[in-house]
Amino acid sequence: VKTGSEKVAQNNTTSTGRNTYVMYMPGNAIEDCQFFLSPSTDRTFSIFLSSFTDGKGHTLRTELFYEYYTLIRGEWIPDAIPPLMGDISVKGGESQGFVIKVWADTGAAPGLYTADLIVTDAETGKQIKTAQVFTLIWGFSLGDDTRMASATDIAIGRIWSNYSAAGMTDIDPEQLY
Repeated sequence: VKTGSEKVAQNNTTSTGRNTYVMYMPGNAIEDCQFFLSPSTDRTFSIFLSSFTDGKGHTLRTELFYEYYTLIRGEWIPDAIPPLMGDISVKGGESQGFVIKVWADTGAAPGLYTADLIVTDAETGKQIKTAQVFTLIWGFSLGDDTRMASATDIAIGRIWSNYSAAGMTDIDPEQLY
């Protein structure tokens, strides 16, 4: 399990050694984390993720996504995350990333919420892996308004012109991008 912001190439099958994860968040927020399957042979998996519950009747909305890989400079890197809508096939010797997304409404009850993640072999029905994932909701909620507007222009020409204007012309534009 990794944070949602780490990009892991499809050919990286090295285990992190982490078998669970805790997401921390206030109310009126969205948080996510990743997990990966890296079979040694071609396999098809069924994945089930329960709702996050706190044992007191409170539930958080959750959804499961898979990472879609794009070839970037000779390496398959995850980019888009479409919803997981059924079984998924993974080639042996490759990793397949998944994203668990959790929503906490305004005024969500604070405390520790737990979800069960169950991975089974789609062909045999045999359970391969189970794990618990946690979300800790803090005792406050974010407001509805956005406090800071932001935008990032990562076009190669825009980046190069900013560096050139600062006198940094010794950097290859393609490498800079």
